[in-house]
Amino acid sequence: MSQLDSLDEGGTILLQSADEVEFDERHERYRVSYDPSVDDTSLAVVTAVGVASQTDPTQLPPLYDAVDPTGLDTIFTETQADTQVTFRYSDFDVTVSSTGVVTCTPITAG
Repeated sequence: MSQLDSLDEGGTILLQSADEVEFDERHERYRVSYDPSVDDTSLAVVTAVGVASQTDPTQLPPLYDAVDPTGLDTIFTETQADTQVTFRYSDFDVTVSSTGVVTCTPITAG
């Protein structure tokens, strides 16, 4: 994996527990690791998608158009189990894991 972008370059900093989004060239997806006890999962999602799409996270469509942000935050704050949620948001397939990882895979036409 290579570092894609530092979250403090040209964008809005939304996460305290992460400083970069990585691009996995082999799987063609973006990845951010964060601490769900420090940052809301919903903020990790919009940060990752913002960097991946080169869009300021505040300019993305509302996350609630794709998933309930409060529910998403609750699932990953309160769960002890191995949990994973996948949904589509702003031209990406987004997967959130209870291990504190958000992956964003661009949706390709096909």
